[in-house]
Amino acid sequence: MKKKQIALERKYISETQNRINKIEKENLKKEIESKRKELLNTTDAAIRKNESIMILRNELKRFVEISPKKSVKTKKILEIAEKNIFNNRDWEIFESNFNELNQDFFKKLTDIQPKLTKKDLRLCAYVKTGLTSKKIAPLMGISVRGVELHRYRLGKKLNITIEETLAKFLLKF
Repeated sequence: MKKKQIALERKYISETQNRINKIEKENLKKEIESKRKELLNTTDAAIRKNESIMILRNELKRFVEISPKKSVKTKKILEIAEKNIFNNRDWEIFESNFNELNQDFFKKLTDIQPKLTKKDLRLCAYVKTGLTSKKIAPLMGISVRGVELHRYRLGKKLNITIEETLAKFLLKF
């Protein structure tokens, strides 16, 4: 009788531990998904902000070309626009959220290729997140063609084969 009771207790403890593990696993999945959504939301907000600023900047540049006499104030506004496009605060928020989801990502990349620049690492993070070149362009303040060229050069730096894309390569980390 005592042996049966001990066996039942062990079975109960084992089942309880399995349920606890399953609940913890589900909670971790939910937390990861929540962090991923937060990362995408903040990134989308930064993209929209930078796209708007870039449109305004381009309009101001055309205005300066048309009427150079009023360009002093316009040039000041252009400077402010440039500062807001290359705002490090957006990157810091993205990087913080990204690091919570992808620990040691940047370290692993720099171990493979120590000559990667900060801009290269930023592009890798954006690509790893699943952003397209069109969405990456306003985040980096360059054209879509500039992003594609940067991706190509980065692929060369990382010795990525023709069959393997940069995105597939970065998913390994």
